[in-house]
Parts: sequence; C-alpha cells; structure tokens
Amino acid sequence: MNNFIRQQLLDHADHNVVVVDWGAGAQTPKLSHVSAGLSGWNRINVIGHSLGGHVAGHTGKRTNGRIQAIFATDPAGPLFNINSPNDRFGSR
Repeated sequence: MNNFIRQQLLDHADHNVVVVDWGAGAQTPKLSHVSAGLSGWNRINVIGHSLGGHVAGHTGKRTNGRIQAIFATDPAGPLFNINSPNDRFGSR
C-alpha cells in the first residue's frame, strides 16, 4: 500500500489498516476464505486494487454481505470476465 494513502487513512479517522503482502502463495479464493473468518465485518470497508479488487469481492461474498462496503479499484483482467455468476460479485 502506498504510504501516503495509509497515512491519510490513519490521520483522518480512527482506523485500523491491514496491508496484505502478495507473496507467492496468495490466491484470491484462498485469501478471501481466511479473511472471511474474522469478526466485526459490519464496521469494515474492504479496499482492493487490481487483483486485490477480486479478493475484496470474494471476501464480501464469503461474509454473506456483512461488510459495510467494498471498493474494488481497477480490477485486473485475469479474473474480471469470469463466466460463472457464483464466482463473481456485484452490488446488492
């Protein structure tokens, strides 16, 4: 995450910022499954850029709509055109 963006989030409100390092083992469905096990989703906004946008969407799907908001910025092409509706996310 860009340090400027992180600092702006922290300076303007009482936020917790979690940054995920995309190591070799990070896969969209796997990471969203792990993050969906956390609690307090009704107060959480998930922001993902590029492939992280898909992780944000999968996380929202796995939490059954409990997330306050999802921001998927510039979702990457490899997962953008998935044919199965069960593997996509959309607004309610």
